[in-house]
Amino acid sequence: LLKSRKVQKIIRDNACVEFTRAKEILETIEPDCPLPVRLCSGISVPVLAGYLHPAIYFPEYPYTDEELRYVLFHEHAHWKRKDIWKKLIMNIICILVWWNPAVYIIRRELSQLLEFRCDKTLAKDLDDFEIVGYLNLLMVSYERAKNPLIKTNLYTIEFVNPGKQSTIMQRFDLLLD
Repeated sequence: LLKSRKVQKIIRDNACVEFTRAKEILETIEPDCPLPVRLCSGISVPVLAGYLHPAIYFPEYPYTDEELRYVLFHEHAHWKRKDIWKKLIMNIICILVWWNPAVYIIRRELSQLLEFRCDKTLAKDLDDFEIVGYLNLLMVSYERAKNPLIKTNLYTIEFVNPGKQSTIMQRFDLLLD
């Protein structure tokens, strides 16, 4: 919990500003969505962070409106399903049963399932051309994520995780199927 708070504080304090262009696109997904969207210089991939006051944080990269829509739809789905809380509960279980190696495997699998579920939700509303655009964005984000300035993956919901190439490949398979 202390590390989680520290990561969230670093993200919040790292020159984050409101990202109005992305917030406008988010409002097309859900009008009156209370979720803040911020631009942050200290991260390499978009993340959903915060338990009581969640927000979507974007790195300072030039995203097209379509790419922003893909990321926002994906992260909004995580937020609506309270996936960050599920991840927190799994981390607490890992703390309580730290001696059992199975909980770490379950935590990894849960993280992958959360991503697959959001990708599946996103794919229902996209045509084939848009799915290819989304897959391209996943690959570009994956490459950017290889050199993170702030390690956040245990305490946030990242758009992609560079440590799990097999997950990216499985996400591709799921979306292309």
